[in-house]
Amino acid sequence: MPGKQIEGLFRRSSSLVPTPSLFDALTIFFGLSGHDIHIFNHDHISAYEASVGFYTDHPDASRRIMEHQRRDFAQYLQGRNLVFVMERFKKNLASELSAASEVGHDWGRIPDLFSFLSNLILRANVEALYGEHLLRICPTFCQDFWNFYKAFPNISKGQPRWLAPSSYQARDEMHKSFDRWHTWCRENYNWDNDELRDVEYEPIWGTQYVRKMIQRHEALGLSNNGVAVVMLGYFFVYEI
Repeated sequence: MPGKQIEGLFRRSSSLVPTPSLFDALTIFFGLSGHDIHIFNHDHISAYEASVGFYTDHPDASRRIMEHQRRDFAQYLQGRNLVFVMERFKKNLASELSAASEVGHDWGRIPDLFSFLSNLILRANVEALYGEHLLRICPTFCQDFWNFYKAFPNISKGQPRWLAPSSYQARDEMHKSFDRWHTWCRENYNWDNDELRDVEYEPIWGTQYVRKMIQRHEALGLSNNGVAVVMLGYFFVYEI
């Protein structure tokens, strides 16, 4: 299946440390380029870690960055916090099923049950993690994701853009969606409200996991496009 090539980069070990490289995954599969590549520099990572008081030590810069991501997974997506995410997911899925015209009180016929359920589950998952506004701000987000999912084998093989233009266009659309939503969140979140700082979930950014992940990569010096690339990478792995 598309995406199996990189699943091990994020999930193979219990510590979620990538093998061989987060750098390879982000640059080859998800489109990190240009100035954003500079974050994979030990001096740069050490300066960031000094500002947050959490330190890593590994000869591979990718592993140091992933250690911060692993820490967030453990802190925000396990135990009690994971229960909250799953409760929202179940509530969202029930709402999606209730609103679906294909579902009624009598037996019905759905020609493509897999696609039908996949879209409902994706929407419920997005709202459980990313809040109430991503799908409103980016109404084609789900279809764009499935387009990228289908295009991933071409991209993962390293085919040049001129040979598979539609595949890279699908990836570009995902970058645009995440960038559009990220910009909207920054403009609409109440940064002066200290009560929101440590809540598990609020409707703008969604989970604290998502907000902290984005803030971390901003602090590491990624551009807006670089943040969108990282968001696509983690989202893709989470969904597959």
